[in-house]
Amino acid sequence: MTAGRKASVYIFKFPGGKDVKHDGGNKYHYCDKENDGERVDITLETDPVKFPGYNKLVHKPFTSGVKIQSIKYYEEASGDFNYSLDKCTSVSVYYWERDDGYEKLLLLEVETTDNGKKYYVMGKTTEWKDTNIQHDDLFTLLERENCTMNKAHHINISKKDGQPYDCHSCDHQIRASSFNFKGEYRKVTHEPNDGYVGRITDGEGNINEIDLPADVTTVEVYWYPNLSEGPILIEVKGVLEKGDTSIRLSEWYRLSTNGKTWRTTDPPRGRLEGSDPVLALLHQIDRELNPHFYLSSTGKYYKPNVSHVIISTGVVVGTLIVVCYLLFSGWKLNKMSMSYLINQSLSL
Repeated sequence: MTAGRKASVYIFKFPGGKDVKHDGGNKYHYCDKENDGERVDITLETDPVKFPGYNKLVHKPFTSGVKIQSIKYYEEASGDFNYSLDKCTSVSVYYWERDDGYEKLLLLEVETTDNGKKYYVMGKTTEWKDTNIQHDDLFTLLERENCTMNKAHHINISKKDGQPYDCHSCDHQIRASSFNFKGEYRKVTHEPNDGYVGRITDGEGNINEIDLPADVTTVEVYWYPNLSEGPILIEVKGVLEKGDTSIRLSEWYRLSTNGKTWRTTDPPRGRLEGSDPVLALLHQIDRELNPHFYLSSTGKYYKPNVSHVIISTGVVVGTLIVVCYLLFSGWKLNKMSMSYLINQSLSL
């Protein structure tokens, strides 16, 4: 019988925290000592589509029919949810995925029996404020709160001019500087004035393939060639503080051959033909992305200039026209003659 049974939800409890037991996988639980040890389950959820980059902890009484009587934040019950708790079935809290200690709660969600959902954020005190948002606006609100609570801002790698710009989710300024290496490639450095890099975008959408530890403060974006339409190499950098020790973070990512997604790559190493190590890596990536633009000569690859491509193409086409004309005019060309004409045109 569950009639009259109640439980309080302690939203400050989290996986690995005090009095929270692991049941396997993404399942945890704790007991409400004030209500005869009533069990409350915690389910850790992630959703790379609806709220990428965030963890959701769903608190729900283990026994069906047990009523949620209060929501407690560090032992204090809040009266801000009284109306919402009449039909409450579960309470969820959201955290930034890099907040390993679950220290900064971003958003609270109350779900009711009629599948309704209300979202709350914490005010300057322990007061909870109804955001009045719809579920479709959840991700936008999480991004805004993450900027405020964790100083995790957005970097836009499509910004190439080296001018400062605002974070997409708040008005925080992002510093940007542009460096042109001998007309070969451009390196654009992006850094929040204060805080960290919470997300990387390309001006159209989020880039979720790039792993961002909580301590990343700098993103360096490489454009090759210098006048290209988009970057092909990215380095994310930061410093991890562990006690008195500082550990430098550096991860490199390159554009995949599909031209849409990013993947990890080895950092630039050594020198190739006396060139800059980064330039050598950019050259290699560009050759993999655009193999049809490269010609091979004695086992070495090079990228011909546009005029050479136009002239060579014109010569090849012209040669083929001449061969066809001769054949239709009654000329007899053996295989050796045809091969000679074509090879001569290709060598130009």
